[in-house]
Amino acid sequence: MIGKRLVTFGVLTLTVFAALLLIATRPAHAQTETVLYSFGSYAGDGTDPFFVNPTFDKKGNLYGTTLLGGAYGSGTVFQLSRAGKSWTEKVIYSFGSQPGDGQQPVSGLTFDKTGNLYGTTQYGGANGGGTVFKLTP
Repeated sequence: MIGKRLVTFGVLTLTVFAALLLIATRPAHAQTETVLYSFGSYAGDGTDPFFVNPTFDKKGNLYGTTLLGGAYGSGTVFQLSRAGKSWTEKVIYSFGSQPGDGQQPVSGLTFDKTGNLYGTTQYGGANGGGTVFKLTP
């Protein structure tokens, strides 16, 4: 008798759980994607921004990094500025320009109060194990 009640309770519990899942599941709403910028559009442009956690400055410009590309092939720091409905990209730093420079930035960027940008690279630096960098306006 107890076994039959446990089975009935288990079936009832599963039925209620399934009903709640059906109620809680809503159809997905269509999302609209807008491409702001396509990388690799000119010589010296950055490519592979897959590690980017972009950040905005106070003026609404978007900043981030690319793993590869740039003038030396070792990645970039870029700025996207809005001009009406479109965005314009500007490479503000290309990594690998000098001995000991960082290569392949793998982080987003952080601003300090005076407008300096900070981030990290995966490779390069004095020992080849990466860098923490600061870009000054």
